[in-house]
Amino acid sequence: TTGGGEFGVVLATDTGNELLRTFCVERTEYINFTSEFLVAGISTQTLSSGTPDPIDPETAYLYSQFRWGSLSNYDYTPGSAEHVRDANSLQWAIWYFEGEIGGLPSDAQARAWIAEAMDAVDSGRWSGIGGVRALNLVFASNGRMAQDQLYLVPEPGTMALVGMGLLATGLAARRRRRRNA
Repeated sequence: TTGGGEFGVVLATDTGNELLRTFCVERTEYINFTSEFLVAGISTQTLSSGTPDPIDPETAYLYSQFRWGSLSNYDYTPGSAEHVRDANSLQWAIWYFEGEIGGLPSDAQARAWIAEAMDAVDSGRWSGIGGVRALNLVFASNGRMAQDQLYLVPEPGTMALVGMGLLATGLAARRRRRRNA
């Protein structure tokens, strides 16, 4: 009901498998759900508003907690009324930190998450934006900029494990080819 996230992202060629859950960064830009989008870039800032705007550390904190499944009081039950309520509240909190709304939202849960994120940053328990980035989307039909969405890039350790797994798979395949030759 906010006109924003929580959104599920899927590849157009594989609509059965969701890649991630995300939220809008800008309040005045919209996604047309009958269109396909391409990722023009993955950045530390939003680009579709015309002026680059860095992701706020408090936004990064909230989105990271959400993606890790550890955002306090968030109901992750798909389709439940509480899930919808919490998704709306988190979207309001994100828009607050991104300067997309004028003042604190009236939503009590959004205010609680705003206070939590500010405390995490002010106390030094969280700094910077970690692995949070903006997916800079463009319309596939014409290349025009569309709404930027939040994205959590894999941690370097995870990427290293994936890389080692791919390397091991490649080496095993190479050994099999040598034995079969």
